[in-house]
Amino acid sequence: MEDERKELFEYQQAQLEREIENLSWKLEREELYKRGDFENQMDSTNISTQEIRKIIQKRFQELMETQKRVN
Repeated sequence: MEDERKELFEYQQAQLEREIENLSWKLEREELYKRGDFENQMDSTNISTQEIRKIIQKRFQELMETQKRVN
């Protein structure tokens, strides 16, 4: 009985680890894709560094406000 529980636990743990690895891989690919997409957008439009900073600051503020609402 104890061996069966141990095997089940190890199986579930392996499944969880595999799922975490898959999600990590997907997240990494998503970040690379978005970064490449962002860089392509910057190349295709002449956005100044100052404009980029404004956009980043605005996005950061939006994220902070969203986080405050969630917490």
